[in-house]
Order: sequence, then structure tokens, then C-alpha cells
Amino acid sequence: MSSLNFLEIIRYAVIAIAIASLAYGSYSDLRTRTVSSFLFVPLMVAGIVVNIQLDSAIFFLIAGAIMMFLSFLRADTWAYLLTGIALFAASLVAMEISGFYYGYEMLIMSVVYLIGFQERLFGSGDIKAIVSVMYAFPLAYSIIQVRPDIVYGIVPPALIILVGISIFSLAWAVYGIILTGGDRKFGTGLFRMKYDSDLVRRKPNAFSTGEKNGVRYMTYRVPFMIPIFLGFLAYLAIVAIL
Repeated sequence: MSSLNFLEIIRYAVIAIAIASLAYGSYSDLRTRTVSSFLFVPLMVAGIVVNIQLDSAIFFLIAGAIMMFLSFLRADTWAYLLTGIALFAASLVAMEISGFYYGYEMLIMSVVYLIGFQERLFGSGDIKAIVSVMYAFPLAYSIIQVRPDIVYGIVPPALIILVGISIFSLAWAVYGIILTGGDRKFGTGLFRMKYDSDLVRRKPNAFSTGEKNGVRYMTYRVPFMIPIFLGFLAYLAIVAIL
């Protein structure tokens, strides 16, 4: 079996693992608003294999693997924040020393990792999903082809994936705001609305509940794993079309 065929098998396998992991994660997030911390371990391992086979920059290979491991730290600790800052700083240095492309990729991954601090926007499962996908797709490849002409350009796969995820996340967030009716009497929470016992009973995992000034309210919990999955599918489509 030729080296090219072997790389093709790896490529298809990684894409299949990513799609399966994100699809199940989306289903779990939609149904229960929880995602197992270990769901993306196979994709993380696949990412290491991919980067070894593609002869990725040693900095990206090692730093990415370290980030995968560190993503299991509690996101509300100083250790999480400090390691994220360290990875971000190392990425800036790598852009000058080890080459712009892989340093830029790691820089984007570091920003995503830092966004996960205290889980104010994305949950720990969401962060694992995003960084593991970015790590497993260091080059712009899809089901159809590898695009070497855009691999070392100014738009690395991590940025394409991040933009796609951001667009779909924003769209879903807008849906959440519309769902709550823009009720502002419960403070600054964008997704807060008046407590509806029937709705909570029908969709108990879709809302969290609280109380302010003696008035009960509920907050819509956005299943961000779905926008992440859609953003990844958009990436595959974009690379195939370009």
C-alpha cells in the first residue's frame, strides 16, 4: 500500500471520527444539555496520528497534544487560565521561530481554549470539541481532496472552522433571544424569560431556573454543540468547493 493511499485512509478515518463524535455530541447536547468529557478522546488521538503522518511542525504536534490534555482541567481554576495564557504566548513565539502557519493555528486554538475559562460561553465539552477538531485538521482537507494551495495561506483551517462555528452559534443565540421574548426585567441575562412551568416540564433540560426579587425565571441553555457540528460541516463543504 502506497504512502498516499495510507494518508487517504487516515484522512477518511479522521473525518468519520469527527463527524460521528460531533453528531453524537450534538444529539446528547440537544437532549440533555450535557456532553461527556471523554467523547472526543478518539478524535484527540486521531489528531496526534494525523499530525505525525503529515509531518506537522513539532511545536504544533506537541503543544496541541498538551492542550488536549489540559482541556480536562477544571475550567474555573487559575491553572486553566495560566496554562491557556502560556500556550497563547508560546504560539506568538512560534509564529516567529517555527513558522507563521502552525503558530497561527495554535494561536487560534489557544484563544478558543481561553474562551473556555469558567465556562461562561462554551462548556468544557464544547471546548474539547473545537480544539480537537482544529488539531485533527491542521491542513485544509475534506472528503474530496487536500488543498495544498490554500494550506499555507493566511486562512488556515482553524480560522475557517472558527468562523463557521461563530456564525452558526450567533444564529442559534439569536433564536434563544427570540424565544425568551426579550424580557429584560430579570437582569442582564440574554436568554432569561418568565418562568413557564409547562415549558420546563416539557423540556426540563433546555432551561435552567432561578429567582430574582421574589420572581422566578428560567434561562434558555443554548446547545452549542450543534453550531459546532454545523460549523465543521461547513468547513468540509468550503474546502471541497474552493
